[in-house]
Amino acid sequence: MFKQQPIFAIFLLCSGVLGWSQQNSSYDFETQLMGRYLAQDFGIANIALEGRTDFADRSSAQEHFALLETKAKLRLNQSGSEKLLQQFQINYPLNPQVDRVNFDLANYYFDQQKYSYALKWYGKVKAADVPKRDIPKYNFNKGYTYFATKKYKAAKPYLERVVDHPTYESDAHYYLGHIAYQLDDFESATSAFGKSNKKKQGDVAYFQVDMNFRLGRFQEAIRLGEQQYRNAKGNDKSQLSKIIGESYFNLQEYTKALPYLEAYEGKRKRWTNEDFYQLGYAYFQAQDYEKAIGQFNKILGKNTALIQHAYYHLGLCYLKTDKKTEALNAFRSASQKSSDAAIQRAAMLNYARLSYAIGNPYEAPPKVLQHFLEKYPKDPATEEIEALLVDSLTSSGNFEAAYTLLQNSGNLKEENTLQKLAFLIGVEKYSTAKYSQANEYFEAALKHKGEAFVFLSQYWNGHAYYEQRQYAKAQKAWEAAQKSTAGTAGEEAQELPYHLGYARFKLKAYEEALTAFESFLKTVAPADSKRRDAQLRLADSHYALRAFWPALEAYNSAIAMAPKRSSYAYYQKAMSYGFVDRKAQKISTLKRLLEQYPKVPLRDDAIFELANTLAAEDQPEEALQTFDLLISEQTQSPYRTRAYLAKALLLYNRDQAKEALLTLRALVDQYPKDVVVAEAVRLAKEIAVDIGEVNQFTLWVRSLEVPTMSDAELEKTAFQALDKTFQEGKSKAAQKSILEYLAQYPEGIYRRNVVFYQGELYFESDNWKDALIAYREVYEAGINEFSEKSLVRASVCARSLGQTKELIQILERLEQEADFEENKQYAAVNLMQAYASDQQFEQAFDKAQALLKDPNLDPQIYWDAQQLIAEAGTVLGKAQAVEQAYARLVDAPSAQRAAKALLWQAKQLRTQKQFEDSNAKIALIAQKYASESLIGGQALLVMAQNFLDLGDAFQADFIVKSVLENYASTPEISDRALELQVQVTQRLGEENASVESLENPSNEN
Repeated sequence: MFKQQPIFAIFLLCSGVLGWSQQNSSYDFETQLMGRYLAQDFGIANIALEGRTDFADRSSAQEHFALLETKAKLRLNQSGSEKLLQQFQINYPLNPQVDRVNFDLANYYFDQQKYSYALKWYGKVKAADVPKRDIPKYNFNKGYTYFATKKYKAAKPYLERVVDHPTYESDAHYYLGHIAYQLDDFESATSAFGKSNKKKQGDVAYFQVDMNFRLGRFQEAIRLGEQQYRNAKGNDKSQLSKIIGESYFNLQEYTKALPYLEAYEGKRKRWTNEDFYQLGYAYFQAQDYEKAIGQFNKILGKNTALIQHAYYHLGLCYLKTDKKTEALNAFRSASQKSSDAAIQRAAMLNYARLSYAIGNPYEAPPKVLQHFLEKYPKDPATEEIEALLVDSLTSSGNFEAAYTLLQNSGNLKEENTLQKLAFLIGVEKYSTAKYSQANEYFEAALKHKGEAFVFLSQYWNGHAYYEQRQYAKAQKAWEAAQKSTAGTAGEEAQELPYHLGYARFKLKAYEEALTAFESFLKTVAPADSKRRDAQLRLADSHYALRAFWPALEAYNSAIAMAPKRSSYAYYQKAMSYGFVDRKAQKISTLKRLLEQYPKVPLRDDAIFELANTLAAEDQPEEALQTFDLLISEQTQSPYRTRAYLAKALLLYNRDQAKEALLTLRALVDQYPKDVVVAEAVRLAKEIAVDIGEVNQFTLWVRSLEVPTMSDAELEKTAFQALDKTFQEGKSKAAQKSILEYLAQYPEGIYRRNVVFYQGELYFESDNWKDALIAYREVYEAGINEFSEKSLVRASVCARSLGQTKELIQILERLEQEADFEENKQYAAVNLMQAYASDQQFEQAFDKAQALLKDPNLDPQIYWDAQQLIAEAGTVLGKAQAVEQAYARLVDAPSAQRAAKALLWQAKQLRTQKQFEDSNAKIALIAQKYASESLIGGQALLVMAQNFLDLGDAFQADFIVKSVLENYASTPEISDRALELQVQVTQRLGEENASVESLENPSNEN
């Protein structure tokens, strides 16, 4: 029957359907139509049936062709065909073929391998309506249809009904074996496959290998698999290599497993986490750590035992290859997963040790160590971790926490370490101006039974007392340090006599001060900045003891050390000449001072002293000229009123009474409330009587409100009490006295001193606004004994208040007027920074370059200048200068500066595609400068990009997730991290089937 199909096909090509149906009789039509139908030309048959009308008078033919038409349309799956079948059943309920339509149609779709359609129609077939001879076919077809649509449990009972049928027996066993295999019933699968015919055995071989593997029969899986492997090809070979390799892996024969695991190609060219783990672990066992890393670092996922083990062994591999930063990340990830408690503990221990050894960019090493101790308080490694914690706290500057930990730990309580920590805390308190707290810790250090820090504790204890103006206690501490045997070397030991000399000097113990300063000068290096200062204080001590010839000699030595900064030494030298009755030398020395130092705080002192000396030496004309110089030039000087008075007296003694009287009147008119006015009025009265102008004098006096001598004495007494309180460091009492003085003597002669003291007290309490107002009044009065220090202090206040414009004005003035070289440098460096802050980058860059040319530049200023060159040079496009500056800044003592420099270098190396070198720079940031959190976050993003380009997906993924965890509140970092996370996930998903796209990467831990 099926052999006739080609004939009908040829006939169809030769004849038109319409002509064919019209030109043949009903009988011929029926015969040929059946031929078409049986040949499965349902489309042609359907068209012919729709166009035929000549059998309408024959009911039997009509019923027959209606059935054919319905079947044809159902086979064509035309819309409405099922309704047509329902209508046929209504129209012809007695037709014997109606009950077979569903079965025939189901078999048709089965033959066409359209199993979902077949299953639909088999579902409508009642077994009772199937002819007995077709029952086996019905069971097999329906069972296979369920099998083909992966409904294994439904398929099983139908296939079991034909396992003894000769036609279907072998196939039924085969598919039942498949079903058992899919349902993991490997015993049944093995039995069923064994009953299948020999033609199917080749197909079964793979399943037998796999089933033995799944049943844990690894040796048998290897035996059968290797037999098949020799001739296998393509995907079959790949799948067999996986089974054989994993079987060897499970038998811990890792070397044998390797070639098979390597040969596996994955599913659709993608591996899973388990695939990467097995190959990675096999490499690990073979001690091929680099290859192991290449597999482990492709594994991503959440909290599973496999993931945790993979990351732990990845950490071990990194350690074996000396990649400690990468190991830190792997151990941290493994320690955060709890599937395997033993692995978690081991990972956490390694993570803690590495955090201590190389630093940690994600959390402070002390925190990591403390966490281990809290989680495993009785662990065998507890004592080791406690020791690391103490050292880590100390290294990170958290001395108080280390001190507390040591005091509370029975195992680690060690006096030498406690002494060291107490000392370090004291230094920390001292550096933040908490001097009384510093004293407490220095005293505590001295109570611990150690030796190494006795000297240093005594030394800095003295400094803390000195800063509080408690000079007697400072002297006692420094004298104790001098007697200590622990500190016989070092900078502090060398400088101790210098500081001890100062304390004695402040206590007016000048003989003892001399001894200390002489001792210091015998040992200090010629270039030491304190040498000249010590020489001056030595001279001052001689001077205070009225040993003027030794004083002269000492002042000359100080002048020789720094001729350009010796105005004070010249002045004291001149005064010493006066006391030894060498007036000519005094005069010449004062003249030289005025000539060489036109702008110094002591200028008005020198002018006044020169004028008085000239007058005493009977050089009236030059004396008068000198008094006039002071009056005209030093308009804010406290000596101006006394210069008026001295000039008037000199004029009177030279019989120039009227000129003298005019001078006195000018004095009183300008300074009606000055302390010298009373004396000026008495002298004016004497002159008026002498020249007979008493009436005029009387009228003039009556117009004045002249202060009495008692008023002047009261003001002087008030100031002296205030000054004593201030010098003793009694801040509250001094502040009260200052307010009382300014209220009672708003224009008092000591106002400048008092306002400066007020500024100092405001400054000490960080009251920048009021301090700036006070200092401004002092330095705006012109160059005076307080102006230079006021400018320095005012600059600090302006900077603290963010008043950049005023800061620049203050610093420019300080740079011009400063007498001390240190203050000139201070002005220059702060001016450099202020220019940069005000975006005057050219000026800032030039100022920095100029500073670096100074061979005696203070180290702190040197680093400030280098930082400025790097930053301003970047803006100005000075690439070479920027590169050189950052190369130096990596060695800066400031953590922030060094970290920034390393980050800059890391970015440069990245642009040059030197990814590993870039990561090495970033690792240094984590190791040395973990406190620089923001820089660390930026550096980690660069590191993540480097690892992504190096193909180390684990590191890239881990770092990005850690950044998202730690910098969620820092958008400039977290936003970039989210972008990187998408890139990492996409890259990993290309080869790891276990990686799924993350809609919200920040939630992945």
